[in-house]
Amino acid sequence: MQSLDDLAERFGTDKGTRQVPSGLVPKGYTSFYERILRRDLPDPWRSAKMVEIGIGAHAGSALLWRTALPGWQIVMVDYDRRKLRRMEQALEVTRLASPNVHGVLADMSDPVDAERVGVFVDGKRSPLWLVIDDGGHTHEQHVLGFEALWSSLHVGGWYVFEDLHAADCSRTLPWLEAQIQEGDLEVLEVWSQAIPGRDVPSLAAVRKA
Repeated sequence: MQSLDDLAERFGTDKGTRQVPSGLVPKGYTSFYERILRRDLPDPWRSAKMVEIGIGAHAGSALLWRTALPGWQIVMVDYDRRKLRRMEQALEVTRLASPNVHGVLADMSDPVDAERVGVFVDGKRSPLWLVIDDGGHTHEQHVLGFEALWSSLHVGGWYVFEDLHAADCSRTLPWLEAQIQEGDLEVLEVWSQAIPGRDVPSLAAVRKA
């Protein structure tokens, strides 16, 4: 598998450790994703599935995952139709267009849309191994997305919340911890990390038991 940090730099996403031309602050998430892809998740060429909520201005994440996980079904969700079009264009320009990449127009702060995304994901035959919420960065959206997708996640798979340092996300990590302590979630592992130079957790993830 290619280095995710190299791919993050190549495609201009802030998930890596290096500055990208867009000027986005590098978050350093690629080290976590490298770790779980090598240790916990299916081979990049096997039939598997992932969801990312939030496409971003330059569709860098879609290009990264399409390159790193060529055998997987990749479902990218966003409420902005323009971002979906930009993603399609970026995939064409980079010659990475594939029937394995699915763009879904949905607002994950809307319970009806969140449920519809869950139904769409369930309709794809491959098992769901990874969910990344990098969308609107609000606690309410985090909860709706989690409720729509957690039940579909394969045992041993990871559910990830990015950019928890955003102001409206401060309740998400305590909410997750409370769910685990109360026995509402059965998990194998919990992970959190901060952006370099900050003390506040920026990424939190739970692995399903």
